[in-house]
Order: sequence, then C-alpha cells, then structure tokens
Amino acid sequence: MAELGPTTIFGNLITNGSMGGAIRVAYCIEDAGSQTTIECMLDEDPSDGDVITVQCLTPGGTVGLDQCLPLLEDGDPMFVVRHNNIWYSSTIFEDSQGFPGSTSGISGTSGTSGSSGTSGSSGASGSSGTSGTSGSSGSSGTPGVSGGDGVLTIEAHTIDDTLLEAESGSVHTNLGATGTITLTLPDPATAGTIFTFTVNENFELRVDPDTAAIIDNSGDEVGKYKYSDSSSMYGYCITVVADNDGNWVAVAKSGIWREET
Repeated sequence: MAELGPTTIFGNLITNGSMGGAIRVAYCIEDAGSQTTIECMLDEDPSDGDVITVQCLTPGGTVGLDQCLPLLEDGDPMFVVRHNNIWYSSTIFEDSQGFPGSTSGISGTSGTSGSSGTSGSSGASGSSGTSGTSGSSGSSGTPGVSGGDGVLTIEAHTIDDTLLEAESGSVHTNLGATGTITLTLPDPATAGTIFTFTVNENFELRVDPDTAAIIDNSGDEVGKYKYSDSSSMYGYCITVVADNDGNWVAVAKSGIWREET
C-alpha cells in the first residue's frame, strides 16, 4: 500500500493549509485506474465518511493513476484539500514508465535470442564420403531498450529566470544567490504542469505567475508573485500546479509565503 502523503521531493512539504481550505485525510475505496481521479471516503475513519472524487496531479495531467507511483490501492490514505468545489490530492505522482521524476526507470526489454543454425547433412558413404554442409549461424537478438534514470532535475538559480513548460516536475532553488531571486512561471501552461521551489540561501525567493494568479491562503490576485517571508527562511518550499483556468494552485508548502502587495 502507498504511504500517507507525498512520497517524493520532500516528505515534509505539507505543513499547513493551502488554497484557502484545511487539509483533510481521505481513504481510497478503489484501486488506481486509467483516469487521473479516484473515488475516496472523506473521514478520519475509512469505514464512515462522505464519498468524494479526488483529482490527482499526474505528469502532464494525462497519465493514468495505474501508470504512476505511488500506486494507489483500495484503503490507501492521502491528504486532500478542496478548491472551487474540487478535491485535490496533495501527493505528487510520478510516471512509472521511466519519465523524468520517476522513482525508478523501467528496465529495458531483453532482446530476442537468435535461432540456432541448422546442422549440416551427413556425407554419403563410399570410398571417400562427401562432407556435409555446415549449418547457418543464428541471427543475433535485438538489444533491449534501457529504462529512464529516475532522477529529478534540480536547478539552482543565482539570477532571475523564466521557466519552461518542458521543465515540469523539476525543483528550483536559490542556492548560491546573494540577493532576491525572481523565478517566473510559464504563461500559459498546460493543466497539470508542476514546479517546486525551495529556499537554500537566506534570501527572498519570488515565484511570479506572469499574467496568471497563484492561488493559496495568502491571496489569488492576478499578476502578483508569492515570496518567502521571514528573517530566517532557509528550507522554505512551495509546490504549484497549473489548473484548468489558466492559473496556478499551491498544493503544498512549508514556511511563510506571502503575496505581493
């Protein structure tokens, strides 16, 4: 069974509520299928609660849950939060087929062995027998395809930068920075595009949605960036996911993050 909460990037990402709602616990009442949603029971007690449909954040927003890690099964718990009457899972799912960000790449399929050569026929008897024809050597098998390396991309930024949608699933830090850094999200972005930001130097890190909004419990105003706010902010982190409305939703964070005034 899958572990409770996110199993990748940072085990302690979710330490307070986001998207304006409290984090709840839900229990799967079915195994993962080919969809990106799963039916769950909303309650501390998995035997008694409201049945809800939970939207899960899979790579690209299209990969089915049965192709992702952790693989959900009936009875598994997860953290969920409600936004615009939709329940979202706070678990960060990874493609089990060896895509960037997966826990481990799928091993390549072994090549097909070549068929053995046909033995030559024996020579005819007589004063001197005729030698038989030698058999043909078997053809070599096709080599298997290797799996992905299963390594997350982590990029350190010392100056401002604009991220690309193709970088979805990566982690971005301010390691090595000597002052405030602004990282701008791709605009527009496909629903399900996901980024994590973490503070590795004790300087303000800003996450700018460009013309969109980042929705969390500090605000949801269009064009306003989120920033790490504290005199000691080392280790703060936030994960944002593109929604279906052209905005970004903070699905997990730790430390104090505020919205630009």
